Amino acid sequence: MKLVYIYLNDLEKNNANVNQTLNMVVALSKICDTTLISGWISKPKFSERLNFFSLKKSFLHRRIPIKLNVESFFLEKITRLIYSFFVLLHLKIVKYDTIYTRDVSFLLFISYLPTFLKPKQKILFEQHTIYHKSSDKIDFKYEKRALNQADFIIPISNGIKKELTELFHIPEKNMFVSPDGVNLMNFINIKPSNDFLIKKYPKSKGKKVVVYVGSFKEWKGVDTFVKSLKFIKSKKIAFLIVGGNKEERVRLNQFILKNKIPRNKLILESFLSQVEIIKILKSSDIAIIPNNKSPIGEKYTSPLKVFEYMACGLPIISSDLPSMKEILNEGYNCLFFEPENEKDLAKKIDFLSRNSILMDKFKQNNLNGCKKYSWDIRASRIINLFYKS
Repeated sequence: MKLVYIYLNDLEKNNANVNQTLNMVVALSKICDTTLISGWISKPKFSERLNFFSLKKSFLHRRIPIKLNVESFFLEKITRLIYSFFVLLHLKIVKYDTIYTRDVSFLLFISYLPTFLKPKQKILFEQHTIYHKSSDKIDFKYEKRALNQADFIIPISNGIKKELTELFHIPEKNMFVSPDGVNLMNFINIKPSNDFLIKKYPKSKGKKVVVYVGSFKEWKGVDTFVKSLKFIKSKKIAFLIVGGNKEERVRLNQFILKNKIPRNKLILESFLSQVEIIKILKSSDIAIIPNNKSPIGEKYTSPLKVFEYMACGLPIISSDLPSMKEILNEGYNCLFFEPENEKDLAKKIDFLSRNSILMDKFKQNNLNGCKKYSWDIRASRIINLFYKS
């Protein structure tokens, strides 16, 4: 089977979107003859990106001579239109059996084509949110029009599936919920080091390290995590926060100053390579998922960090939200806290950090539980279910 993965985003970024896509392309390439069609990126830069996420190129890569421009809504629309046009030309020249995409703008583009110009391949659409509820760039009418082009939809959470049924009347037989995953081999091959964190961050010496890795977008709840530090009773706790782009880190530093957060127990780090992230996670003690009560946080998200935390055997403290309860179980592999309540989060951190038996239980259950969330298993299930349907 020949599969083409259509993806327009900035592949030079080190974000979860790019991480998720590249891991899925690699996983799909183990099952199908896979080609990735992306916007423009130089070959050396693309190699850098694969190395950053500890991936090996096992697929064909076709680069459209256009880069996504999001400086204005008009420029974004133009660059997406040009990209989609070039993709359409490619699909007319090269024969594929299946189109796989997470790009709603491409579906919207083909919805306006006459029937004889539309791609003849079956289309799998991986849906990561309800777009008209999480972005002002697309409204309900256009989202519905786009979704009508997909033959099969892969929502990443039950919250998305529920709204696809209620709002868009997508038949259940045309959907399969599949949360995100983790590249298990990357995590298995890296061993924990007792002194890695101490050498890298001397502040962590003699302390239990509570870690967060990812974006600092508002709905991610990093502000709640930071504020909880003021209410931690234990003297042997250090917070380690890794990620965020330049603007997000500036905003977070301003927030820390404004709220007088004690810096002696707080370590901030920018985005790091996958190898460095794994070393940090395997050397930490507790991991946090502090999502806010936004539609994305409550219903739509399937954070890569959840599965990465699990693969490192980290005990997890998470916001008590439906999206997180699809993966985590209170008292089995995590503790839940009241979302956006920094005092409750501090209370749970203090409690878990003092309870070594519970931490060991969570660690083992997460190490065992992560095995079913590998990218390879995810890709195989999606392709098998799609062709059975």
